[in-house]
Amino acid sequence: MGWRPLFVLLLMVSTLVDFTGGLVIDSAKREPIRRLALVTSITINIGLLALFKYYNFFAANVHALAAAAGYDFSVVYLNVILPVGISFAFPTSSRHS
Repeated sequence: MGWRPLFVLLLMVSTLVDFTGGLVIDSAKREPIRRLALVTSITINIGLLALFKYYNFFAANVHALAAAAGYDFSVVYLNVILPVGISFAFPTSSRHS
């Protein structure tokens, strides 16, 4: 599984949300409007990250929990290869004496 042209649309939507949010933040005269634009932009971007990064994990666990309770249903998994840099690892600091 490699690159899909549909991902261009996803990238365009994310870019449009951020660009629009930046325009609203720049032009709004009231602080609550600026905060709403910022929170909306961050929420949409974190939501996209969570969807693509964690959906399969939660779907598998819900399916396993349902199977343990005696329910059987099919789960749709996202077959997506995440791009490099989708998240960042925070290195632990080590002290060398």
